Amino acid sequence: MRVYVDDEPLSLDVADVREYERVLDMRQGILRRTLLWVTPSGKEVRIEDERFVSFEEKHLVVLRLTVTVLNSDAPVTVACQLLNRQDGEGIYGGSPMASKTAGFDPRKTEKLTDRVLQPREYWQDGDRSALSYEVTESGMTLAVVADHEVETANTYEASG
Repeated sequence: MRVYVDDEPLSLDVADVREYERVLDMRQGILRRTLLWVTPSGKEVRIEDERFVSFEEKHLVVLRLTVTVLNSDAPVTVACQLLNRQDGEGIYGGSPMASKTAGFDPRKTEKLTDRVLQPREYWQDGDRSALSYEVTESGMTLAVVADHEVETANTYEASG
């Protein structure tokens, strides 16, 4: 998900982040992240997200995102996309990885030359999106279905 306030995108590698906390609750299986971002135009924005993986429904993952502009009124846009990262270069914002001359980092891998996931199906139905792939090497299938629910007292516009 990408967050924009007044058309200014949140990109954590360059954002003015004044507070940041991430907590993993192992009992409930919830990862919580809270940050305070000051936009280039001076708006203070609190962003809270919770990521949950169900113990009972192991295929079920939920992401709840709360965006609050603290010191002003401003339009907020949350862009939700289901993408294969091999198809989404440049989509995620941020800076490209440093060149090899910056030193070896074992957490960073070489760019894949062949497709890992082969696109199979995509559809959109109202607030529900679905995307499926076949794993090139194993032939296994992988699918993601996302439902979007907006809870706000403000007027909003949703587009697909």
